[in-house]
Amino acid sequence: MLGLQDELNFDINGDGYLNEFENVQIILKCAEYVFSEYSSLDKLYNKTILPVLDGETELPDVGADWIFIDMALCKLVAPANFDKLKQIILSHVEKMYAHQEPNILDYYDRFEDIFHYLEHKGI
Repeated sequence: MLGLQDELNFDINGDGYLNEFENVQIILKCAEYVFSEYSSLDKLYNKTILPVLDGETELPDVGADWIFIDMALCKLVAPANFDKLKQIILSHVEKMYAHQEPNILDYYDRFEDIFHYLEHKGI
């Protein structure tokens, strides 16, 4: 098992200390941002879903996991916006399917069932 000294990659004489200290400061700033900006479902919704609904940001062109996360988050925080987000996502899924995005191909035939579950039974 590596000790803290080994993990941070500097020796007892302080060689490399300033470089590692700067790296730790960067990590702390990133953590502070994440914990302040994404500390609740409401904040996460405001950062990730509202910009999509307002047309200010585009959806990812790869993967499928974000679809389920975004739909569940919308259902939990602002169910009144579920249908609008669903339509935006379905339109985007069609574009991704046309480009043969592998993750979309895996789920394409089941999207309606998944959305129906999220809408009526899940969450």
